Amino acid sequence: MALKIFGVYHHTMTTTHTPRIVWVAGLGLFLATLDTGIINVALPSLQTAWHTTAATIAWAVSAYTVVLAATVLVWGRLADRWGPARIFGWGLIGFAVTSSACGAAPTLSALIAARAAQGLASAMIQGTAIALATVDLPASLRRVATGTLAMWQGLGPVIGPTLGGVLLTWTSWRILFWINLPVTLALMVLLRRQAAGRTPRHTGERLDLIGNSGVLVTVGLGLLALTTPGASIRLLCGVGAGLAFVATVGFERVARAPVVPRSLWTVRAFWTSMGAMVVVGGATAVGFMVPPYLLHLWGQGTPWQIGLLNVSAPAMLVVFSRPASRLLTRYSATRLMLTGLGLMAAAFTVLAATVATRSPLLVILSLASYGIGAAVFFPANLTGLLDLTGPEVYGLLGAVQRMAINLGTAIDASVVGALLTHGAPVEHVASWTGIRRSWVYGAMTLLLAIGGLRWSYASPKRRDHAS
Repeated sequence: MALKIFGVYHHTMTTTHTPRIVWVAGLGLFLATLDTGIINVALPSLQTAWHTTAATIAWAVSAYTVVLAATVLVWGRLADRWGPARIFGWGLIGFAVTSSACGAAPTLSALIAARAAQGLASAMIQGTAIALATVDLPASLRRVATGTLAMWQGLGPVIGPTLGGVLLTWTSWRILFWINLPVTLALMVLLRRQAAGRTPRHTGERLDLIGNSGVLVTVGLGLLALTTPGASIRLLCGVGAGLAFVATVGFERVARAPVVPRSLWTVRAFWTSMGAMVVVGGATAVGFMVPPYLLHLWGQGTPWQIGLLNVSAPAMLVVFSRPASRLLTRYSATRLMLTGLGLMAAAFTVLAATVATRSPLLVILSLASYGIGAAVFFPANLTGLLDLTGPEVYGLLGAVQRMAINLGTAIDASVVGALLTHGAPVEHVASWTGIRRSWVYGAMTLLLAIGGLRWSYASPKRRDHAS
């Protein structure tokens, strides 16, 4: 019945499309990113409720993240084939159903399974939101749309922990999932109105099932190697991910319809832009993970102090994303990407050099500068990617960007976790050296991304694109 009611979702936009669809896509992206972190504040409550360990309860987060990152590319490719509105609509339906299942879960195992299914629905939304908002927009409006999407993308991490903390103060953890239902239902209605009367899209392009399965296995095992406790299991997952990667690349070289069009394989700007997104996703994890440990060493780790530090970067991202996107009418996407990365690297460099000053104001200002840099970088990065090719693969490019962000976050969360506790007197407590090394690590990765972008965009072939 749901598919019949929302069968209109296979329609796509035409040139008469209004910017309202951008807000629909942005709200869907906000909803999906909100649930990435909203449950984090409930982990202690869940651990107490089900009398389990922290490592076990962490799977309520990991199951969502792993499935999301492993499947988002598939949905982006399907969006290019069937139209982004259809996949986006299915994702909303799935998100409503799985959110209900999470909120009603009778056991921890049921919650983890429901969270994995919710990650799949989230991948459908995140993998198609960019294409839904931009596929038929002229270049001038598309640049503003990328800023709007960056704003909503940044709003999720800001609202998630704060909203989760407020709700947990007054009610059960189950409400963290049930609040998704009214928003999801409203988005279904808005999407149906925006898609009504549009011309159906079906390219008839073959779907590379083997290649997409290879990507799913590679990313899934790779993330499990980073998040699963136990050295032997991590090693096994890491080896499996490496073998799956080699096999997938070998198959893609001869596939009739590869996951990533072979015409993009030699475009250096595509790969370095994706690499920069991985770096920024990871650096953002650094910015979220280090401040609570820093405050703990200062003896000032109250919830409101941690929240104030953590909210400064994403708040600036939300405030400046749309104004920064308008700069794309005056400056090239390359220059703005480099500017954004420079601001972020400078912020981490200052934090590394002044870690012993014990100045919360300096940390807040530095992280705010990082957030402004991210606001400049995200719309420019997305615009630069879209300019490399045509609308026929916008779904793929949007999905690749979302996968890159999640991969970077997972990788650097693991790296920084090890750096923070290196040399600490007590396990799970950071050392001053670990904090400084974490800031230095974040700055170095950002500088590496700057170097890669300068090299790739210096190539005269940077505008090559998929046919």
